[in-house]
Amino acid sequence: TTVNCILKNMSKYELTRHFNKYDYILVDESSQLIQTIYKILEHIKNTTKCKIILIGDPNQCVGKDALEESWINTRFGYELCDSNLIELQKHDEIRYTKETDELLQEIKSYPDNASRKIRKLIYNRLKHTTSYETKTHIAYYHRTIDKIKEKGLECEKLEKIHSNQGKTIKGEYTIHDLNHLTKKLIYTAVSRCTDYRDRKLFVEEADKKRYE
Repeated sequence: TTVNCILKNMSKYELTRHFNKYDYILVDESSQLIQTIYKILEHIKNTTKCKIILIGDPNQCVGKDALEESWINTRFGYELCDSNLIELQKHDEIRYTKETDELLQEIKSYPDNASRKIRKLIYNRLKHTTSYETKTHIAYYHRTIDKIKEKGLECEKLEKIHSNQGKTIKGEYTIHDLNHLTKKLIYTAVSRCTDYRDRKLFVEEADKKRYE
């Protein structure tokens, strides 16, 4: 069940009464939460015995009101978890190939305002396409998704990049709207499957000059 469905439909009294019987609340993909939800979690923490555990990757997409930095990396996130911050390191059973992990680490090494350099990086690393041969497409803009729908293609998945956070895509897929992707959007899009060779970039012929 999504956090929005549970928390936003309950009054403060109901929140306190309901969550006081639990010891922990574990919230996954918390980097995408908006500030309103963090304030509700703050109320639960202050009025119940409940401990809050936030799980999320600050390198991925953020809440729509958080600009470039996730609320998980602010006072709200730290205080909700009593300033207990644990960074998980990669392990032997990590789902990424060595090449994919190296690409993701390289993306993370750039500052947030280096989107143009990161676009060129993945342009040089991923396969390009000007067609729609894959069955799965992820994009930044709704209009891009509508454009693909209008072509009447048989797609297994056609969604926004934000909607795919936390999911694993099996097989080849195409990333659209490269010219408008930020560092976090690129990281999220590239990290959806285990092998970066399964990813393709949809690049208009006129746009190739930007990266070559």
